Amino acid sequence: MLIHHTQSMNNIKSILNSGEIWLKQVSKTSDNREISHYMDEFNIFHYILELEMSLDKYLSNNTPHSLHQFLTYLEINKRTWQNKASFGSCLFDILRNNAYLVCFTEKENSEYHNTEYGKYTLEFKSNPLESLDSHFLLEEKVIYFDSKLVAREQEDLATQWSKRIENEDFSLYYADSEIETVKKWRHEVNYYRHKYGRIIEDNSKKFDKKLARVFKSPYNDLRRTLIFLNQKMIEMRAERKEIVLRTAKKHFVKISEDHKKQINEIVEEELANLIKKAHDPKDTGMIGQTRLNLMSVFLKDNYFKKDKETRIIAIPKNSTGLINQEWLKINFDFSKLIRIKIDSSVANKAEEVKILKTILKDLNQQQVIVE
Repeated sequence: MLIHHTQSMNNIKSILNSGEIWLKQVSKTSDNREISHYMDEFNIFHYILELEMSLDKYLSNNTPHSLHQFLTYLEINKRTWQNKASFGSCLFDILRNNAYLVCFTEKENSEYHNTEYGKYTLEFKSNPLESLDSHFLLEEKVIYFDSKLVAREQEDLATQWSKRIENEDFSLYYADSEIETVKKWRHEVNYYRHKYGRIIEDNSKKFDKKLARVFKSPYNDLRRTLIFLNQKMIEMRAERKEIVLRTAKKHFVKISEDHKKQINEIVEEELANLIKKAHDPKDTGMIGQTRLNLMSVFLKDNYFKKDKETRIIAIPKNSTGLINQEWLKINFDFSKLIRIKIDSSVANKAEEVKILKTILKDLNQQQVIVE
C-alpha cells in the first residue's frame, strides 16, 4: 500500500476533481539540498576512481616526458571537477530542473505522519500514476543512509588528502624528481577509495539489485531514459569543459615556454576531441554510472527513518520532458484508490467526510472508502 499525506481538504478535493496528482520539481522540494549533497558525494567517489586509474596508468608506463603530460591532464581533470563539468554535476542540473518528485509512505495510522505531513491521506493499493510519453516514472523505497558515518570518514587522512588535491597546483610539479610525490598520491587515493567507497558501494549494491528488475522489462524504458540523459550530459559537459580548457591555459604561468607550448597543444587537442571522441551514450559503463548516480535521489539520512518513505520520481526520457516548471501534473488510476482518511483531530471531520462522499458519487467512484 502507498499512502499520500496532504495538508488540507482543498488539496483532497482538487486531487479528486482533477484526477491528477501533482509532482514537485526537484529543485523546489525540501529534499533538494539533501539530493544535491549525496550527488556530490557520488561525484567525489567517481573523481577518486578516475584519479586512481590515471595514477596507476602513469606509474605502470612511465616515460621520460610523460610526467609533464600526465600532470597537465591531472590539472584539467581537477578543474573539470571543481567547475561542475563532470557528468554527475551535469546530471544533477538536468534532474533538479526537469525531474519531479512525490512521496508516499507504507505506514498506516501514523500520528507522526499526520503531524509532519498532513492529516488527510489517500491510500492506494499500488503506484496509481499513469505513464507519460515525456517522463519515466521510477518508484523506489528510500534507502536510509548513515551520513554521520560519512562525516567520520571525512575527518581522517583520506579527506585531508582530497581537500589538498583540490587545492593542489599541479602545474608546479614539472620535474622528474616528483615521481615520489605521485607514488604518495597513489597510496593515499587508494586508502581513500577503499574506506569511503565501502560506504557508497554497500548502498549502491542494494540499489542496483532493485533496478535490475526494471532493466529486465520488455520495453526497457529505463534504459532508453538513461541513454537520453547520457546524451544531454555529454552535450552539457562539452560546453562546460570547453570553458574549463580555455581558462586552463592561463593557469600554467610558472613554467618554461617549451612547456607552455606543449600545454597549448594538449588543450587544443582536448578541445578538438570534445565532440569527436565524446562518450557513447549507449556505453554500458556510462549507463551503469548514471544508474548509480540516480541512487542519490533515493537517499536520506537515518534521522528521517521514521518516514518509511517511498518516492516516485518522474525523469525526462526525451526532449519533451525538459520543461523546467514547478509542477508536473499526472493523471492517476482511480481503481487503485482504496480509502481516503481524515484524522480524528480535524474539527469538522464529519461534514468533510460527507462532502468527499458526494464528490466520489458524482465521479462514479463510490467504491472508495471515506472515513
